[in-house]
Amino acid sequence: MTEPVEQLATLLRKARVQAGLSQDEVARVGGLSVRALRDLERGRVRTPREESLRRLFAVLGIHGSDRERILASVGRHPRPGLAEQTSPSPTVTVDVLGVVTLCRDGAEVPVPGSVPRALLGLAALRLGRPVSREEIVDALWGDRPPASWVSQVHTAVGQLRRLLDPGHARGSRTGKLTLARTGYVLDLEADAVDLHRFSRRFQEARAGVHGGARDDPPSEVAMEAALVTLDVALRDWRGPVLSGEPVGVRDHAVALAAAGQRLEAVLLLADLALRLQQADLAIEHLGPLARAEPYHEGLQARLILALAARGEQAAALESFAAVRRQLVTDLGIEPGPQLRYAQTLVLDGEHTRSLDPRFADASTEAYRGPEPVQDHWTAPRMLPVDLPDYTGREHELSLITDLLTCTGDRADPPARRPVVAVAGMAGVGKTAMIVRAAHRLAPAHPDGLLYVNLRGADDAPLRPADVLARFLRATGVNGPAIPQDAASREDMYRSRTAQRRLLVVLDNASSAAQLRPLLPGGTGCSVLVSARTRLSALEGARWIALDVLQSEQSLALLERVAGHDRVHTDRAGAEEIIHLCGNLPLAVRIAGARLAEHPRWPMSRLAVPLRQERQRLDQLTVGDLAVRASVEISYRDLRPRARQLFRLLSLLDAPDFPARVAGAVLGTPAAEALVPLTELVDANLVTETDPDEAGQLRYRFHDLVRLYARERAEAEDGAEAARTAVRRALGAWLTLAERFARDVPGPCYAALAGCAERPDLADLTDFAHVDPLRWFDAEQAALRAGVLQACRGGLDELAYELAGSLEKYFDLRGMYEEWRATNEQVLRLCHARGNVRGEAVMLRGLIDVRTWNTSHHGGDGSDGSGTAMGRMLTDALRLAEMFERLEEPRGRSDAEVAVAWGYCAAGDVDEGLRHARRALDLAAGTGHVGGIARAQVALALAGHVTPGGGARALQHLEKALVAARALGNARYEASVLQFLGMTHGAMGDAARSGACLDESLAISRRYSDRFTEALTMLALARLHLTTADPRARSEIETALALGRRFAMPHHVAGALTLLGQQALASGDAPEAVACLGEAVDLWRTRGWPRYLAEALTACGAAHREVGDPEAAQRCWTEAADLFTTLSDEEAANQVRDLLARGTATAVASPVAVPSSGHQLE
Repeated sequence: MTEPVEQLATLLRKARVQAGLSQDEVARVGGLSVRALRDLERGRVRTPREESLRRLFAVLGIHGSDRERILASVGRHPRPGLAEQTSPSPTVTVDVLGVVTLCRDGAEVPVPGSVPRALLGLAALRLGRPVSREEIVDALWGDRPPASWVSQVHTAVGQLRRLLDPGHARGSRTGKLTLARTGYVLDLEADAVDLHRFSRRFQEARAGVHGGARDDPPSEVAMEAALVTLDVALRDWRGPVLSGEPVGVRDHAVALAAAGQRLEAVLLLADLALRLQQADLAIEHLGPLARAEPYHEGLQARLILALAARGEQAAALESFAAVRRQLVTDLGIEPGPQLRYAQTLVLDGEHTRSLDPRFADASTEAYRGPEPVQDHWTAPRMLPVDLPDYTGREHELSLITDLLTCTGDRADPPARRPVVAVAGMAGVGKTAMIVRAAHRLAPAHPDGLLYVNLRGADDAPLRPADVLARFLRATGVNGPAIPQDAASREDMYRSRTAQRRLLVVLDNASSAAQLRPLLPGGTGCSVLVSARTRLSALEGARWIALDVLQSEQSLALLERVAGHDRVHTDRAGAEEIIHLCGNLPLAVRIAGARLAEHPRWPMSRLAVPLRQERQRLDQLTVGDLAVRASVEISYRDLRPRARQLFRLLSLLDAPDFPARVAGAVLGTPAAEALVPLTELVDANLVTETDPDEAGQLRYRFHDLVRLYARERAEAEDGAEAARTAVRRALGAWLTLAERFARDVPGPCYAALAGCAERPDLADLTDFAHVDPLRWFDAEQAALRAGVLQACRGGLDELAYELAGSLEKYFDLRGMYEEWRATNEQVLRLCHARGNVRGEAVMLRGLIDVRTWNTSHHGGDGSDGSGTAMGRMLTDALRLAEMFERLEEPRGRSDAEVAVAWGYCAAGDVDEGLRHARRALDLAAGTGHVGGIARAQVALALAGHVTPGGGARALQHLEKALVAARALGNARYEASVLQFLGMTHGAMGDAARSGACLDESLAISRRYSDRFTEALTMLALARLHLTTADPRARSEIETALALGRRFAMPHHVAGALTLLGQQALASGDAPEAVACLGEAVDLWRTRGWPRYLAEALTACGAAHREVGDPEAAQRCWTEAADLFTTLSDEEAANQVRDLLARGTATAVASPVAVPSSGHQLE
């Protein structure tokens, strides 16, 4: 046992015995266990906790030199700011309550350079939360950062990482200083930073004395404990927050808030110390702050009382006189009620009274509020008039009201100076909303309402010093009493507002630096800010992003401005106007005002010119209101690179875009484009949306802002620059689309690239783990818009290559109408410009989607003319000829497969075989693996009906499966498995058939491939019908539902045929007639005579069953003729036998042939 520990044990035992207290009583009041106190008194604790000792000293009345000697002797008070913590000291600590200090393993580590030191301080202030680059720049350099600021910040980050964690691996994403999406994050325990340690202790102390019932004063024990905690907390302060750092760093909002919290802590400690007759402790903490805040009435009044309580009545009265002289000389005002009350108490010898009624002695009356002494305060009322026709925004208004009037415990309590800020694009209604909110908040702020338009969008925004002078005059300070320098005005403003309930409305702010001096000093004050950009450096502010109105709100606004009857008479016209205004409040208000000016105008009189993009901004002006002028203010404030990006991006017709496209239009890497792009977002000229399906942030224009940007592009850039920017952007999308299309499973066409410009997008590693389908989900709207823009601009190469990259995605997602419309438009462009290659690629996809996913109504199905398969054959023959002219054998192979399918459908098996063999030869000769797989399936289809064709079909399909798997195309693999399953079923091998079909179905469902799923369900149903498996019915119904939903007429016809045959077999002839009749109608449009003949045969049997022999004879006669045309005399004779015997028994279905070749196309 060391001597200091023995001295402590002796002191504690002696003080407890003299006080007449038991160990139980002392332990309970001091917040220790009895065992811990017993060990202390026996000298068994070698390193007692400082906070525990201070509590014991307070309980036992150990003060002055004894206390400090013991604390020093046991090594628990090495230096201010390193008070004992509740857990072992962390390896790394950062102190900001004074000079920024970094310690590692208890030893101070020098931080060289102002930028690393300031960055460390900012990161410590925001511990665990990101410090954005914008915040760093604003704090270090304000509005004039050096050109090298990016490299300076990066260098500083690297230095800090090495200082914080010498073992940190270069380039590692882990460590104590990490990069988050929005900035840099210091990752330390909360108690490793003195500010957060102080804040925690202050909150604990305040809760200890304020946590009871509203009217019950805290117990003496609770006050003693709180006093000890506050004393420990305040000893972490070694000077002003971030002392010695640049003014922008020192004035960071968190630093200012911490200074305010320190002030609150000192005031609370003083009240407690006076109540508990510990005047020395009160003076120790009050003195430095009272000297730094000479105008603060609460600090000066408490210091006067503490001096008197220590027996220095003359010094207390002299202190009052000195404060009065300074107030009169500097501010021209007399002392306020607290100072006068303190003077009275000293003169009356009642200096132990508290200025806070919660800590009053029960035998005396505490200070209860202002006496009838004038403090020269005039409650200002500076708000503009509220708009009588203001509409909407109730959610945002309620949120503002809640944030600025909340009381009590909250998960996210308001800061000492609650600040709510509204940001939004030009014309979105920021000023109107904060003015309305301010009028609602007026009753909660009885000391006044200050308002100023800071003119942040003007060339010369208001200076804070000028605004402070205006505010001081408005609150009752005479002109000569207003200080000349800005710092003194700020001090006076904060002092005068420190104990007020005041609302300050700061409209149209330009920067955080402009706002900081205007934040009031009292916790009862509220601040409401509006700005075009989100000023992230304004710490402690709750930002509300204001977007355009909802359509119903826009309509209501138009109604209130133009007139109720006017809008309701022509609601459709009114809705068109607000749509053309993009629901922008300023635009809607201007439109309403123009209609009000011209009461005889119909809605169309304004709507018609608004439809013309080049006239729209000209129409949206009335009086001093104009959308163009409003947007122009924001544009004028941009730096040149951001202006250029703003203009060029507006030329794109895409609804939104990722950052890579921004880099493409500038001809720079995406990382370089982020700086001007972020500037556009901050200026609310471009909106940043949530991450898309691929994890990319996306950006979009408001329609009216886009029109303004296009005007500037036309005026400043010219047609050629605009055309180049569009080509670059579409080329960037094409590069990415080609990269992802390779991994989208689908048709195995040959990739036939053209000569469209493709910019070098450099590193694409950030897409390494992006799912191709999710990327297309995110980009498909932009890609489709890009195709249409390329068509309008005559960019045929870009148009057909972009459209071609979308085909597999369209197919897999079932977007057949979009696929058809896109390819048809591009085909017309390519044909007009003589681009045969582009025309051929578009026709290849069109053959697929027109055949299998488009309804046809021409022809009767008897000869195939005007049917889906008939058109397929015609178009495929033309396609083969085009690729032959182009000397493109891979494309020719694709076309020959389609020709083979067309001939097979028409019943010309020999021609089908011939073209399928040609397709295989062409594909094999060029290494076109997808073509080989498709040709093998076509050979299986064509050869299936020939003698011994089943076995040969299986051989071809096995080869197709090998090729599909070599290609890595899971979806085509599912198609081949599908045909294998059908072929095995036709050959009587139900087990293998089911296994292949089940595997195919699993792949289809994995990719949500509804077309393949529907066909597989039909094949499974056919298999299960042969074994009377009850699953067949639900499988047919599933296929029918999918076919109807996703426009698959071939599958619908097949499902209806099976449903009709099943109904006929089960004795439900009426249902059979309905299903088979619809199936016959569909098969007539398909152009596949065999399936039509089968459906007619079954339909005839159904008609016979319901007693309609004439209809039955018509069906069978036509069916027999079709079978004869197909050279299937066996089937034809079976049907003729039905005619001859008049029996109602349906013919068995002929040999099953795969009913669709969609996946091969």
